[in-house]
Amino acid sequence: MHILIVEDDTAIAQALQSQFARSGYSVHHAATLQEASHLIEQSAVDEFRPENYHDTVRERVLEAIQQKVKSSDCILPGLLKSGKPDPEVLETLCSWLSATLR
Repeated sequence: MHILIVEDDTAIAQALQSQFARSGYSVHHAATLQEASHLIEQSAVDEFRPENYHDTVRERVLEAIQQKVKSSDCILPGLLKSGKPDPEVLETLCSWLSATLR
């Protein structure tokens, strides 16, 4: 995460910069709006590159699904193994989904 501090008082800017840096942020400082605009223009990228981003939400959902499939109360393997849905398995799946979505 990047933070841009626009502050003409050097002492205040340095205090803020060190505080944010200790919290793990990448911090940049500009003393004027003109400097800030220049820094923003330099760092602006016209092209979106999805490979530069990490989808942690997707990973957590996939991990939760994998844990559920491995658990003993998951009915999905039985549904997939049979080739065609067993009415009892479908009923159980519907009940489980109803309880989960509440």
